[in-house]
Parts: sequence; C-alpha cells; structure tokens
Amino acid sequence: MQTLSATLAFRKRPRPLTRCKGSQDEQTPAGAERFVADGFLKHRFFPVYETSAELPTQEKVEPVYLKAVRNLTAYYKINAIDVRGYPYPYNILLSNWDISRQIKTKGRYREIRIEETEDRNINLSITESLNTGSTLFFIPLIPVFKALHLGGNRCAPLLLSVCVYLYRKAGVCHFKEDESYIAYLYEIMDNWIEDDRESMDEADYKEQRAILDEVFFIGDEIKAFLNNEKELEQLQSRIQQFEPLSPFDRDCLRLAKETLALWMIAFSLVWYSYSSRKDLYK
Repeated sequence: MQTLSATLAFRKRPRPLTRCKGSQDEQTPAGAERFVADGFLKHRFFPVYETSAELPTQEKVEPVYLKAVRNLTAYYKINAIDVRGYPYPYNILLSNWDISRQIKTKGRYREIRIEETEDRNINLSITESLNTGSTLFFIPLIPVFKALHLGGNRCAPLLLSVCVYLYRKAGVCHFKEDESYIAYLYEIMDNWIEDDRESMDEADYKEQRAILDEVFFIGDEIKAFLNNEKELEQLQSRIQQFEPLSPFDRDCLRLAKETLALWMIAFSLVWYSYSSRKDLYK
C-alpha cells in the first residue's frame, strides 16, 4: 500500500548551439532528395531495461524456456514468434508477451508465468481460470446498520427482516461469519495493513486502520440482530403496517413480500416432508 510521488521531472527544451544563418540571396533549386528520417524510422529500439542482480543467467534460462515454448505452442496450436535474433532477456520477455496474447480466448483467463523453483530451476507454467457463472452473495451489513441507526429510513425494519431470512434460512453469509470466504478477504486486508505499517505514512496507517476497525465494529453490532429470530417473525406484521410513500418504499415492500412468500413456501415444504415421514411409521 505504498504510494509513489506523482511529481514528474521536466527537461528543458533543446536549444541550438549556434545562431541560424540568414536567408540566401537566391532560392535553393528544388530537387528530389531522400527523406532524412527514413533511416531513423526503420531502426528498432529496445526498451530501457536495467538488469537485476537476481536475474538468472542466460545459459540457465534460455534452453529450458525455449523447450517449454515448443511444448506449449504444440499443445495450444499457436505459432510463436522467432526471438533468436534478440538479446537476452528481451527475447524471453518478447516471447512471453506474444504467447500471452495468443492464448487468451473468450470465456477463459490464461496467464503464462516464468517461475523459479526452490532448487533454482526455471519452469514455465500457465494458470487457467474458467468463468463458471457462480456469484458470491453476501449480506451488506454496513448499509443495514446505517439504515437502522440513521433517522428517516422507514424501510429499515423491513430490510432487517429480509436480511435475517437470508442469513438464518437461505444461508447467505456476511463478513463476520468466521468460515465464510468474504470474512477471509477482510482478514487478508487486516493483515496487509499491519504488515505494511513500517512502510506506510503514519497518517495513512491510522486512516486505513480506523476504516477497517469501524467496519468490524458494525459487523459485530449487526451480527446480533441477524441472530435474532424474532426479527424474522415480525416480517408479516411489518408488511401489513407499512405504507409506501416513494418508489424506493414500494421496492422495499415488494422485496419483503417476496421474501415472506419464499419463507412460507419453504416452511410448507418442510412441514409436508415431516408429515410424510411421520405417516410412514404409523
């Protein structure tokens, strides 16, 4: 979480070494001359690259990498560019960029990586991720907390009952549930802040620490409401007593009615299943 300075170093504009000559008495005859920048445009410049002391040697990397490229291109049926004419390590970087561009396909995410194992060997690996269409749903605790504690939100009791149903009946998690994936993400953010404390400004650390502590406090406060079954039992009465005054009120009321209908259907199915099993033992 370090920040880099956005100050740019400006260079002075180039100035001529001598004064320009005055114009000639007669106009220079027109003639067909070669474009002076032609050679410059045809020249290929390599990007500025400062070799690191930890960079593996060329003899160690190139044979393994080029062999892996041959296997990879044969597997994915792609044609890799010839990088034998480029110096090391530009040839590896250029080949890696070209292959990364070619293996990308719609609906899949592929990432090629050059890795060094613990025994100092070089491997070429591809990480492939598939879009399964699955979505992680979780209960937004902070908006619910603000709705309950800030005055003027008439829909807060309805939304709380809906969230209790999602948590206790539908199994939707929240970030204070220890075994949930979203709780794991918040734990990672907490560790990042503490691990980077020495490299952060004191003001930045206090700001990020305060934000995350507030989030954890809100989660603990709302968690007690979500565990209260009575909040769900009052859903039907809250629907009957609620009079919408705005489009947002009507949307909240519609959501509450749909939640109540789902709860009743699930309750009926559970009761029917229980009655059927009970009849079997008569």
